[in-house]
Amino acid sequence: YEVEPDSNATLTRLRKPSFPYRSRMLLDQPLSTIPRADPSAPPINHTPARVIEWDVDHFVVEYTADQPGILWLSENYYPYWTATSEAGESLPIYRADYTFRAIEAKHGTHRVTFEFHNKAFSMSVWLSLICGVILIAGTVIAVRQQRPLRA
Repeated sequence: YEVEPDSNATLTRLRKPSFPYRSRMLLDQPLSTIPRADPSAPPINHTPARVIEWDVDHFVVEYTADQPGILWLSENYYPYWTATSEAGESLPIYRADYTFRAIEAKHGTHRVTFEFHNKAFSMSVWLSLICGVILIAGTVIAVRQQRPLRA
């Protein structure tokens, strides 16, 4: 992988027909344990991963790696996604090739759980429910307090 923190530069490089997208990846920041690509080194073998559980805001990926590497997901990068190892360890998610997600993949067979947690959305749902309850309660109280008109 190579590091390109500037989004515009990343797009410019990816648009070039000569960019080796099958053997190189552009990340927005360096990985903590895996060194950057050596241009003279042969490409690492690609091993497919399997999605073993899937829901709208939750999925589990299982992979086997012969050596430490990068698990690249063809899922759009979005900051509210989290990744957790089978041991419960929080894993950083990197922005790969401008729009995709990547995590560091350890040697061996592992399962990684990805979950979507948007606190602003959750808070909005709760506030909407509370406001709805207050509105209904206010309507019920107002209707009960109305007195019938007398002729």
